[in-house]
Amino acid sequence: MASIAIQPIIISALLYFFLSLLVKSPAGCEAENILYSDEALYSGNSFQYGSYSFTMQEDCNLVVYKNDSSIWASGTDGMGRNCYCRMQSDGNLVVYEHDTDRVIWASNTDRDYGN
Repeated sequence: MASIAIQPIIISALLYFFLSLLVKSPAGCEAENILYSDEALYSGNSFQYGSYSFTMQEDCNLVVYKNDSSIWASGTDGMGRNCYCRMQSDGNLVVYEHDTDRVIWASNTDRDYGN
């Protein structure tokens, strides 16, 4: 089966959409709903906003769910162990394998240093 490459612009749009949901209201500005620069979301944890969740699964797949249905995934399930995602200071969201800090996936949205 041929693999379909998702363009970085589509990934960026999906991540922007989800992250913008987290900050649309004052309640969305609470620390538990924002992945600040150089912070990480570890395996088995997630952010919640209404019917949406942004989850770093234990199988190393980073997934956005709406009403418990996957609407986007990094496609990294089974590619590592104890993975985590980190929002780098340059705006690039990266999934790492915990034990080796090997890069599993990146959004390729790095730009000048952000917040």
